[in-house]
Amino acid sequence: MKQKITIAVTGGSSGRGRILVAANLSTALTDMGLKVTYLDCDVENALEFHYLNPNWYLEFEVEKRVPEIDPERCSHCGECTALCQFNAIADLGDSVLTFPNRCYSCGACVHFCPSGAISETLQSTGRVRLGYSGTIRVVDGRINIGERHGESVIQAVRQQEADSGATIITAGTSGLNGAVLRNVDHVILVMGATPFGIHEYHRTAEYLKQIKIPFSTVIKNDGIGDQKTAEYCRRLNIPVLMQLPPDLDNTAARPVDNHLPETDRWIMEQFHSLGHQIMTERAS
Repeated sequence: MKQKITIAVTGGSSGRGRILVAANLSTALTDMGLKVTYLDCDVENALEFHYLNPNWYLEFEVEKRVPEIDPERCSHCGECTALCQFNAIADLGDSVLTFPNRCYSCGACVHFCPSGAISETLQSTGRVRLGYSGTIRVVDGRINIGERHGESVIQAVRQQEADSGATIITAGTSGLNGAVLRNVDHVILVMGATPFGIHEYHRTAEYLKQIKIPFSTVIKNDGIGDQKTAEYCRRLNIPVLMQLPPDLDNTAARPVDNHLPETDRWIMEQFHSLGHQIMTERAS
């Protein structure tokens, strides 16, 4: 059986902490001989390019299904407007307006239209790029400006996941939806040692408990702010994998061509230890 593990790294307001952890964990797992795929599911952000500089070899557009109204067949019954929970259709009496950027492509309006006046057409919702940073395969998704929902782009990114090796997924805590967390084995929450950090941590931790996905913590900016995040983890027996010093973000944020940023011996040893711990627990 092929060895496979999927880890989502999330947390933090700026994104630097989670991308730092995801990028260096990817390097550590690569050094262990694993084939690593790095999936950027933070489709509204581009922070990973502070840490990875992939050579892109392919880019393709992502489309979604949106409603199209046939005015000759529409009876203005209002059924579609009443059905749509996302306000993507508005019946004005003498015409019907659609708002594709609000549409989730559920198809309910097409299915239930009594006049058969609604069909579906394709609309661009974003793009996906594929590349390599050294031997790490990188997949990057971005939604179009004005697009309100990124699920279709996230799904397109997740479809590029390899069937073996390690997959590292990055996403903000506000974007931890079903498309991101599908078949994820473990979530690493990267949180700061600040009052805001513990508030965000508590909200995300409770969500992960409800959906029964194992998670652990990396605390960034350790030594400044307060210790509430660490105390919270100890109180609830949540594993703390690493505690990163406050100056690490600035050091790791300098871009380096075609490979991950250089880190000092201590921090790289920490990430190698983290990689071995994760794979050992996976095998047990």
